[in-house]
Amino acid sequence: MSLPLPNLDDRRWVDLVEEGRALIPVYAPQWTDHNAHDPGITLIELFAWIAEMDLYQINRISDAYKLKFLALAGIRPNPPQPTRTVLSLTPKSDAQEIPIGSQFQGRNALGQIVRFRTVAPLMLVKSQLRALGIQTSQGFCDLSARLERGESLPLFDDNPKPGNILYLGFDRALPPNLPVSLFFALSDPSTDEKERQRLLRELQQQEAECHPANTLLECPPQTDSKPIPEYPLHHHSVQTVWEFFSETGFWQPLDAAVGEIEDWTRSFTLSDRVVLKLPAPMREITTGVICQPYYYLRCRFLTGAYDATPMLDRLILNGVKVEQAVAIESEIGIGTGEPLQQYTLPHAPILPDSLHLFTEELGQRVEWWLRPDFDASRRSDRHFLLNATTGAIAFGDGEKGRVPPKNARIFASYNATLAEGGNLAKDTVREIAPADLGELGDRIETITNPLPAMGGTAAETLTQITARALKLLTKPQRAVTLADYETLALETPGVRLARVAARANLDPSFPCIRATGVITVIVLPYLPSDRPMPSPGLRRSLSQPQADSRHSRYCRRTRLCRSERASESAVLSW
Repeated sequence: MSLPLPNLDDRRWVDLVEEGRALIPVYAPQWTDHNAHDPGITLIELFAWIAEMDLYQINRISDAYKLKFLALAGIRPNPPQPTRTVLSLTPKSDAQEIPIGSQFQGRNALGQIVRFRTVAPLMLVKSQLRALGIQTSQGFCDLSARLERGESLPLFDDNPKPGNILYLGFDRALPPNLPVSLFFALSDPSTDEKERQRLLRELQQQEAECHPANTLLECPPQTDSKPIPEYPLHHHSVQTVWEFFSETGFWQPLDAAVGEIEDWTRSFTLSDRVVLKLPAPMREITTGVICQPYYYLRCRFLTGAYDATPMLDRLILNGVKVEQAVAIESEIGIGTGEPLQQYTLPHAPILPDSLHLFTEELGQRVEWWLRPDFDASRRSDRHFLLNATTGAIAFGDGEKGRVPPKNARIFASYNATLAEGGNLAKDTVREIAPADLGELGDRIETITNPLPAMGGTAAETLTQITARALKLLTKPQRAVTLADYETLALETPGVRLARVAARANLDPSFPCIRATGVITVIVLPYLPSDRPMPSPGLRRSLSQPQADSRHSRYCRRTRLCRSERASESAVLSW
């Protein structure tokens, strides 16, 4: 059975002629001769013939043209994405180092081996977390039993306030001068890796806006897709300090300036790790209602205010993030000097951001650059295209993109992934990959993934990218209507808001008069629970210059005000 052809418009020549003839009395009532010999009817038939040819061509638009039209609108298909999860490792002896790129494996439902690699180095310690407690103004609360049962726990209490303290007790002292990793998996979906990437993109956009205007200076070629650098982020309001009970008998703070603490959780608003390097030995102590002495770390809530209560789902000592990607280096072919050369990378799908391509020319390695197309490529540009799903590599024709010279060896290094095939349930990654078994087998005793391995997706299809484009059409990019103001406020990276309301011609400083040209945005966070009120840091995040640029051209003045709670039902008043 043949494939059905697209049919965007089923009108034929006869239909178009009859449609044009039927419109004559509407637009030219004095035109009464509608027979075929009339010159006007001849022109209608001619234009109908041209329109029919245009409709035929429109029905023959290929998928490549559709993707190009979407690219003109700034929408390109997303490449394959790797699965990510967290591994919990226990060592056979204390202070065992696990280098970055170490490989572990599990099996999916089909019995296929799925390999993961660490994305950060890890120092394994023999200690185990035995106690967790919270100190508030109401007293000390022991949450150790709830932690052992795997329940979700509030960090710093259900209504966290400055002065609250989180205590973590270990059965053994953490070794000094060695980095120890504590992974905090939070239960809120808005604390995942996507939220971190949104925050990093926002910071990257701010940095780009601070750059000077373009000059005529030549810049080295760069890929269109630049990886976002990773570094610890800071909360807009909350400040915390980590301390340990040292052998001197006092709580000694850890100084981030000298590398004693790296908080990747953004003060417990992102699921990530806290890396501690104690400068001195620890000492046992009893704390609160916990009678058993342990070696304690504590985190004190210094200043600021949370938008919502941070809820802990899992706390993993010796936790390390891994992604389902295997590093590959190979020679993929030898150049022929001909135009439009094509080669195939083994073990596709490919992660495009990890791909590096080189040719060996006159004894030197020459790097080539990945591009989405050859539209802007010149004869001398070392550009190539990639089909991330199949691993196909395509070079230019000599006019649009340079061709690899004859007898030039072509090398590639990249990360291969199984995409959606790497998604696994929890407690399924339990083995060291054979390539690292000899190095890590004597260091690691147990391996498991307490969290499911998720996030792996195949490359976006044309149907999916079209649906995403239609969704983007309805998403506000600039604040024009009041609903746009509310949507942009709710979607601000790094904040948690319960409700937002925008009101036109209202100035909170002059509530009794009509303030023409003023738009007031009223925000309501989740905390404090008795009287929710946005902190100064939250208001700064919502009124940053890049946010103002979205709507400054549409109104004369915008005000951001805190909500006033009229009753226990948390109704906004204005």
